[in-house]
Amino acid sequence: YFPFTEPSFELEIYFNNEWLEVLGCGVVHKDIVKAVGRGSQPGWAFGLGLERLAMVLFSIPDIRLFWTQDERFHSQFESGEIVTFQPYSKYPPCLKDISFWTNKEGDESTFHPNDLNEIVRDVAGDLAEKV
Repeated sequence: YFPFTEPSFELEIYFNNEWLEVLGCGVVHKDIVKAVGRGSQPGWAFGLGLERLAMVLFSIPDIRLFWTQDERFHSQFESGEIVTFQPYSKYPPCLKDISFWTNKEGDESTFHPNDLNEIVRDVAGDLAEKV
């Protein structure tokens, strides 16, 4: 489905039990061509689908990752290298240091790390991926 073209066409490749859409093309709607100041001139739209081929080559699960500014994505790839994409959290990195005092050494401590872990899990829920 291409919302800005009619008629529209695409080539689909069957790969790993899934259809992969590539080579999308079509005639641009006349209203759109007029709106950009090209009068009644015909407009053509086409795309190669290189992102979809790269998704297969690098095992990238979501096409939207190609437009991310997240360095965790970009740092995985170098020119001339074919690597498998390593998934990372969908949440941006957030590094926070936590400091607190406990009883003096030798005194009986009332603090246990699991107490803090339980509070984090109760408050953050699924947002905390690892405690």
